[in-house]
Amino acid sequence: MESYLGEIRLVIASLPGWDAAGLKLIASRIVERPGHVAILVGDPAPAPIVVARSAELRLDSGALLRQLVERHGGKGGGRPELAQGGGITSAAADVLQSARNLLEPKA
Repeated sequence: MESYLGEIRLVIASLPGWDAAGLKLIASRIVERPGHVAILVGDPAPAPIVVARSAELRLDSGALLRQLVERHGGKGGGRPELAQGGGITSAAADVLQSARNLLEPKA
């Protein structure tokens, strides 16, 4: 699913059957284009997860991933531009909704 968060194009999706390496490859290709953030979760649980952003964006993918695994189980880490983890125990839809909530600007 693709949506916008201000000027950022947000690609958030559950990809059933995909492993961590496949999710990383897809996310890396998405964020080659400017202004993109990708959050991809495998399915079923325990699932892999990848958070990535285009080079010019200031989002810290590693920090976002840490917040998601704290809420939904698993573990992982990474750098500001790309982070990955595994062992997510919640449903992919719940993880993706949490990501949206964390990324929305606070009023």
